[in-house]
Amino acid sequence: MLYRICAINVAFAATAGVLMAPPTQADDGTVPRAVVHVVVTDPFGERVPRATVRLLARDQGRELAPSGRSTEIAGVPYGYYTVSATDPGGGIAVQELIVNCNPVWIHVGLSFPPGNRAWPAGELSITGTVEGPIAGPNWWARAAGVFLHTAREAPISREGRFRIEGLEMGSYVVEIFDGAKLRHAETLELDTARPDIKLRISVKPGP
Repeated sequence: MLYRICAINVAFAATAGVLMAPPTQADDGTVPRAVVHVVVTDPFGERVPRATVRLLARDQGRELAPSGRSTEIAGVPYGYYTVSATDPGGGIAVQELIVNCNPVWIHVGLSFPPGNRAWPAGELSITGTVEGPIAGPNWWARAAGVFLHTAREAPISREGRFRIEGLEMGSYVVEIFDGAKLRHAETLELDTARPDIKLRISVKPGP
C-alpha cells in the first residue's frame, strides 16, 4: 500500500486529540479535505506541551480549531489558512498554511517572549568570513530559522566578510549563495551566552 505524505515546516504543538473541523461557508461538500497535524516547539525544537493552537480560514476568518488543544485537526477543506500558536509563558507564532494534500504536517516554533520591552527581541548576530573564490557582487548569506519562521540576509563583501543581525535565540541554518547557487550550509544555535557567533567558512571553486 502506498501512502502519500505532505510535510510543511512551521513550528507548533498541543495536547493529544483529534478535532473535526467544521465546514466553511463556501464548501459545498465537493472540496477535498485533509488532516492537519500540528507540532509546537520552542526556538530550539523542544516540544511545547501546553500550547494553544488556532486555525483560521484566511478568506473568512472562521475558526477551524475552536478547542485550541489538538495535535490533529481532521476534515479541513483544501484552501488557505492562518495558523497561530501561543503558550502560557507568552510565546507566540503566526504563519500562513496552504492545505492542498492529505495529510499535512506542520511545525510552528514559538519565539521566547520579549518581556516588558516595547519591541521584539533581536540583539543576536552572526559574523562570518568566507574563504575561497569570492568574485563578483553576487555572493550573499542567509540565516533561516530551523523552527522559527524567520530569516535574515546580508551581502558578502569581496573580502569574504558578512554580518547578519536582528536574530532571536534559536536554531538556524546558515547558507552561502553565489547568485542562485547554494555553495555552503551549516546549522548553529544562537543564545544570549554567545550574542555574536563568529564563523569561518571555506568554499571550493564551482562551475
